[in-house]
Amino acid sequence: MKRYWKFISLVTVIIVVFSVFYIHISQARSNVPEMSIKHISGDETLIEDLQIYIWYQDENNSRDLILSEDELILRQPSSYLSMILQDFYPPAIKQLQSNYRSFMRDKQDMATNFFENEDIVAYANMKIDYIFTGIDAYDFTFEIEVLNKDTEKVNKFTVPVPKKEKYNHLFIEDVQLANENELKVITQNMLIDSGKGYELSFYLNHDEIHVYTFDLMKQTIVNDEIVNTVDVNVEGNLSYETMIIDHVDDIGPKDYIIFNELIREVNLDEDGHYDEQLVDNHLIVYHVETGEQKVLQLPEKIREQYSPNIYNNNGNFIYFESFTPDQYEVIIYNVEQEEIEFEQAFEIDKPDNNSDGYNEYGGTKYFVYDELVYMIKTVPLMNKEGFIQVRDIYSGDLLYEGQLVIDEKFDENDFYLEVHDIDFTRY
Repeated sequence: MKRYWKFISLVTVIIVVFSVFYIHISQARSNVPEMSIKHISGDETLIEDLQIYIWYQDENNSRDLILSEDELILRQPSSYLSMILQDFYPPAIKQLQSNYRSFMRDKQDMATNFFENEDIVAYANMKIDYIFTGIDAYDFTFEIEVLNKDTEKVNKFTVPVPKKEKYNHLFIEDVQLANENELKVITQNMLIDSGKGYELSFYLNHDEIHVYTFDLMKQTIVNDEIVNTVDVNVEGNLSYETMIIDHVDDIGPKDYIIFNELIREVNLDEDGHYDEQLVDNHLIVYHVETGEQKVLQLPEKIREQYSPNIYNNNGNFIYFESFTPDQYEVIIYNVEQEEIEFEQAFEIDKPDNNSDGYNEYGGTKYFVYDELVYMIKTVPLMNKEGFIQVRDIYSGDLLYEGQLVIDEKFDENDFYLEVHDIDFTRY
């Protein structure tokens, strides 16, 4: 018996660890109200692969939830195996992992690092090494891998970032194939502050958007373009920020990439409070194949009253959106033709039992997929019911309607819910 005491002790520890883990998961699950989608009318196939991402918060904890037609999932591991497998990747990444298991091993799980078309899967990563020089300094290196789907061969190489001493940090925002042998990697580069005007430096953005073009045959960078209408100055009180407008889980080919450039003036008063004023903003269109850049000349109404968005359309259309508690307006803008293609306004049909205080919390979230508008009302606290509607973006016709229903045993005053995103397992 003494011979086996180590083995018995090990087994005991394993059992205790697993027991604690499952007790913790069980308690976490029991503290979250059950939710479901109740069908009211229309075509149920429109939501069969829909995933609704919900933020849940109560007095003691907060959770990220995924609600589908069939189940409610905690976005924390529900089992030890799922914790190991990390089964909460974006659908596009999960598909790549399923199809190209060997290639996907040890890679980042961000969709922004990948590109896929019929012929290849491309991956770009930013390797960051700290340099011990007495001051903050980093060494940045691109790691590029391209899988040929037919031959299953991988083209793998590394390239140092040009002028890397200028940058405090770099983030990969997108990967695209310009032609058969040119890969374009879009990055956000944060410039190192000059040290002057230190009081303001915390409130200032000094960002540049770069497009690095890699020759896949020569395994080197052949071009470094900056997507900005002005030269970013790290001195003074102007803040520069250029953001890519994109559907973050889209790893397919795009004709255009859209950037929103914002320039703000930042000031501190005598009490140390900061204030910022928008000086200028532009939408910049970058053509992936040619590298041509142009600033969209938009009507003043659109620039001032609407927010731009992109939904799985190769960058050919921008959806300018405006929101009120009772109405959603969308303007579809054709990037190639530089003209408005269509305008639509949707009145929000509230269920009869939601007439009083309906818009006090959260609001309705809107998402466009395949020429359909998905309208999802955050579950209101006052009656524990929200709704989901699917409408044709052009005709405005109601194609599906359902209710988001919460378990009656939970007091609506004890928690808060908000829908913050949706996705589809088919993408």
